[in-house]
Amino acid sequence: TITIPVTASEGPHEGKLRIDAGKAGLQDITVTVTVEHAVKFEISSYDPNFGRVDLLKSVPLEVSLSETLGYKDITAVKIQRERNTVADGKDDWMAVSLPASIIQKGKTVPLKFTLRFRGETIVGRTYTWQYFLSHSAGNETITLKATAMPIDIEGTKSALNTMKASGNPEISKIAGDTFNMLSSSGAGSAESWASVTTIAQCSVTFLDAMDRAVEAVGGGDQEGALNDLLVARIAVATMYRSAKTQAQTNIYTASNKFLKSTLEGESAYFEKMASDADDDRTRITAYRHSATAYELLNDPGRSGKASNMAEEAISSYNQRIESANDHYVNADDAIRRASEDLYRWGDAKLLVNPFVYDSTSYRYKFAVNETETSAEEYLAAGEFELSEESAVRADELQSQWLFLLGQFLMLMIGYVILFVCAVLWCVLAFMAFTADSREEEFGDVVLLS
Repeated sequence: TITIPVTASEGPHEGKLRIDAGKAGLQDITVTVTVEHAVKFEISSYDPNFGRVDLLKSVPLEVSLSETLGYKDITAVKIQRERNTVADGKDDWMAVSLPASIIQKGKTVPLKFTLRFRGETIVGRTYTWQYFLSHSAGNETITLKATAMPIDIEGTKSALNTMKASGNPEISKIAGDTFNMLSSSGAGSAESWASVTTIAQCSVTFLDAMDRAVEAVGGGDQEGALNDLLVARIAVATMYRSAKTQAQTNIYTASNKFLKSTLEGESAYFEKMASDADDDRTRITAYRHSATAYELLNDPGRSGKASNMAEEAISSYNQRIESANDHYVNADDAIRRASEDLYRWGDAKLLVNPFVYDSTSYRYKFAVNETETSAEEYLAAGEFELSEESAVRADELQSQWLFLLGQFLMLMIGYVILFVCAVLWCVLAFMAFTADSREEEFGDVVLLS
């Protein structure tokens, strides 16, 4: 018995063998043993039938290729389409992925098939594919099949059926027409089914967006309706590109008419909003929304005109804001200069110097006027919070001036009272002095007489 370890490399191995024949003698012979490792290829179990596959959906199938003995790699692994048999599945419908050409000993390599019907696929037909898998351990044949089925449209039909009961007659009619088109579509190519499902799905998207837009307009939220109208316009544009039959064209036409009438109402609303606006900010918003509505109406002329009006309103807004800021700064500067002439008593500032009354009075009145002008400019620009702040500031400055004026008048009255008292004291003192002088003169006369 000759025993060779399993770890021995492949190829010839030589060894000496001694034969003991007893009395006949001994003899050494050279023995050559050729080692060849066995390999075992296995493919995992799989269902070769993809079953009923919806059009335009990708369906994967993965199998495992393995070497199970663990002694030797499987090499030259390759898979290709079998051309000698009749298999009507298109090559570009089935993607094949084999990441390696070698299956290492004891390892596994995935083989993945991905089916996606397209193009001229006929709904209801069963297609087959046959592949030849070759490798160093032998060959395998893989046969796959799949039946093309319509896209699952039950969810779309349910949504359309719900919309048929809408209180809006236009939404109800378009939903009904789309539902009938979808229900009556039979077998056909993947391309025709793609058209059917695209029109149906776009109709659901369109009607849902229009329902929200109409509700927003009815509630006075014309601005909020624009986003939904944009979604509706995209859906209608997709319908236009996808319509292949007269029924589909009719659905597109009705949808476009519904959208157009709603957008015309929107554009008219924003035009009136712009013309009635008392401030630049409102005009900017109105003209921008008007431009958007005209753009969705595919009217570039009026859309461009509205955009230009919005730019003019923006320019006016910027000028008003700049002017308002300047007036506000001028007011602060005037108050700062007036404060320099006031007398500080603790935390209070008082007007005590009558020689700076005129300049202080002018600066406060100037500041009040500038702040009120600033409030008017902010209001005209549409910055209502800034306008309110400026108006409050003007009232505060007016109150400050009235306080200073009241203190000043009280101080002046005090000055007058002090002055009168001083004059009166002087008069009384002079009169007393005069009386004393007369008495002294009279005494002198009496003594002399």
